Amino acid sequence: MKNKAILQICSTCNSAAVKKNPERLATERPEGEQLLKAVEALVVADEALCGKLSVQPARCMSGCTRSCVAALMDASKYQFVIGELDSSAERVDDLVAFARSYVEAEDGLPEWRLRPQHIRKNTLARLHPVPSIPSTES
Repeated sequence: MKNKAILQICSTCNSAAVKKNPERLATERPEGEQLLKAVEALVVADEALCGKLSVQPARCMSGCTRSCVAALMDASKYQFVIGELDSSAERVDDLVAFARSYVEAEDGLPEWRLRPQHIRKNTLARLHPVPSIPSTES
């Protein structure tokens, strides 16, 4: 059975635009929480992702200078940390499109030029798949 990919979204993040407006910080849900809800709604409705991607909240991913932050992972694939996200329709579509291509790519490495431009420019890290640990049992 194949692993289910995981998309974690920092639910406590606020984008730079929100941070510049203290009134919004006091009255609105965090931008990351809004992003999480918008992405969840699209993933549930996407046949290519349904059952293949779990969207999960994460509390502070320490990417505050590049927030909002999300991480896309699967133990057998490359893993990505992406920043400069927000809950706008464009960013939500970018993240879901990238998640779709990630799930479809056997190694989790979608072709660079096919990734949404915002994702290409705001990938903070690409981690290699988790290596197998040799068994010490004989």
